[in-house]
Amino acid sequence: MQKQLLFGLTVALTVLTGTVSARAASATKSYKMQPGDLLVAHGTNANSLGGVGGMFGHVAMATTANYVIEMPGENYGYGLKRNAHVTPKRTFFTRHASPIAGSWVDVYRLPKAKQQAAKQAALYAYQNMYKKNNPDYAILPAGALYQSSPSYCSKFIYLAFYNLFGTRAVKQFNTTLHFVSPYGLNSTFTTAYKPRFLSKITTP
Repeated sequence: MQKQLLFGLTVALTVLTGTVSARAASATKSYKMQPGDLLVAHGTNANSLGGVGGMFGHVAMATTANYVIEMPGENYGYGLKRNAHVTPKRTFFTRHASPIAGSWVDVYRLPKAKQQAAKQAALYAYQNMYKKNNPDYAILPAGALYQSSPSYCSKFIYLAFYNLFGTRAVKQFNTTLHFVSPYGLNSTFTTAYKPRFLSKITTP
């Protein structure tokens, strides 16, 4: 009975958080970030929607071993205009991985065969969606899903892969008003590109 209850709790935790492993790590000591890694913030500090306390979560994408690209919303003093920002790795994990606040970051990485594609998506996001056409931040009304601006954290990453690789990498949705949630971003990838859980980061 106890084993069944424990199994049930494990399954429930997996469904709610998307975490498939309980192993925890430190961002600075254990996690070697790679371009294209997806960083999904959970808990009270996952406040990409203007500080709503993690209800919808937040997601960023690594651009290099030391920086991530994200749309943080109206947080940390940022305005809603040209909201895409490049953030140092240390800063990102200090904001979103805190054992005191009960916040953590789940790291997902594309399959080994798609690592080059992950790097290309990160570079595309940096050059074309940050330097050239930095979008304004909005969720509702967010306009069409395939419209580059306004955008939000998970839509921003979805479009980086969609604009570069199309339906080879991510699914296309019939309704342009489809909402790509931070916690549901992984489910938009096709089987060949779907990111795998790598690590749970609990401290900066």
